[in-house]
Amino acid sequence: MEIYLYKGRNKRGDLLEGSIEAPNPEGVVSWMVASGLSPVDIRPKVDPASVTGGLLSIDLFGQSKVTEDEVLLLTRQLGTLVKAGVPLIQAIDSLRTTSKSPALITMIKRISESLDRGMELSASLAQHPEVFSEYYVNMIRVGEAAGQLDEVFARLFQQLDFDRLMRKKLKGVMRYPTFVMIAVVAALVVMMMFVVPAFAGIFEKSNMELPVFTAILIGLSNFMVERWYLVFGIAGAIFYAVRTYLNSV
Repeated sequence: MEIYLYKGRNKRGDLLEGSIEAPNPEGVVSWMVASGLSPVDIRPKVDPASVTGGLLSIDLFGQSKVTEDEVLLLTRQLGTLVKAGVPLIQAIDSLRTTSKSPALITMIKRISESLDRGMELSASLAQHPEVFSEYYVNMIRVGEAAGQLDEVFARLFQQLDFDRLMRKKLKGVMRYPTFVMIAVVAALVVMMMFVVPAFAGIFEKSNMELPVFTAILIGLSNFMVERWYLVFGIAGAIFYAVRTYLNSV
């Protein structure tokens, strides 16, 4: 049994909220419907100390965007409400009234307006490819055709949750090799820009013929010293590309 926080509206439209112990969200919905409440929001009660980050993220231009955790929560809540028999448009609107993310509220509002115009849910979600993948939209389309949206939402939640855990594990595995690579590159740059030039001066004073590999190494060192801005620019571009890739997986 878990403790769930719920919000619902009674027949007069008043918003009521509280907590209840139930085996799953469907049990909470059943209790609310039996009590004359229209479900608005249902979520497990969590310890604030266990929350690792907010649901709202900011992009490079300061604009809020819908996060992976928000899509996961949206999928679970829609599945719960649809399974309880709540009309789809009403379920969408109820999520908009309980969300605290400006980006999510805006997106849900647009989806709701599309549904009001008679558009299918899959087509409405397809208008937001930056949030819902092609796989997500196709799964919803299959659920609409088969009349099993609740089951599709449940499968999507399981898949999204699994993908999220796999990405976290992948990032954890890639973190150590990335740090090692950065350390190696930094050591090479320091050697080529500070150590090799010192030895190059000694070789130049001795007027001795240098091996081919040594001459190439000194030439590369001289290039890096003279074009240091290119070296750091390329290093910065590589670091940004690696970081972008890790954040995208």
